[in-house]
Amino acid sequence: DNHLFKVNKEVLIPRIESMDIVNMAEKILSSKVSASLADIGTGSGALGIAAYLRRKAKNQNTDLVMSDISQTAVEVAKENWKLLVGEERVEILVSDLMTDFPDKKFDLIMGNLPYIPSFRVKGLPESVVDYEPHVALDGGNEGLEIIFRFLTQAKNFLTPDGSVILEIDYAHTIEDFVGKGF
Repeated sequence: DNHLFKVNKEVLIPRIESMDIVNMAEKILSSKVSASLADIGTGSGALGIAAYLRRKAKNQNTDLVMSDISQTAVEVAKENWKLLVGEERVEILVSDLMTDFPDKKFDLIMGNLPYIPSFRVKGLPESVVDYEPHVALDGGNEGLEIIFRFLTQAKNFLTPDGSVILEIDYAHTIEDFVGKGF
């Protein structure tokens, strides 16, 4: 969307897959004039801000909450919000997934959480492994530890017709989620 995001070594670099998530979010929320949206593990704020700006361009209101476990990442997201959106109201908070979230319901919860199995992190390209925080990449043994923890929490924060969008590893399948309450 031609937005220039500030990043540092404490946040992931937005990639083409980031836009896929934003495109899906736009499609899911397209029929809602007003929508509530959460961006978990926001990092630079790229997903939440891009989705917010797309909806704003169509005169659609978005109640947005962005969060990250990293205080530094939250500071980067706040900077990007000021640069790209300005003084409009947003909630950007430090939270371990949705642990410290306000008591709210969301039409959509999205995020690019750590999903890479631990044993594969060292083998990632240098552009990733040398410049991005490992805490934002390493999803535990099978890459699903943080995602499962998040999904368990997210169920309590969704509206009745709410949705979740997550990026997952190419090795993950639907079967990984079936029978685990999802």
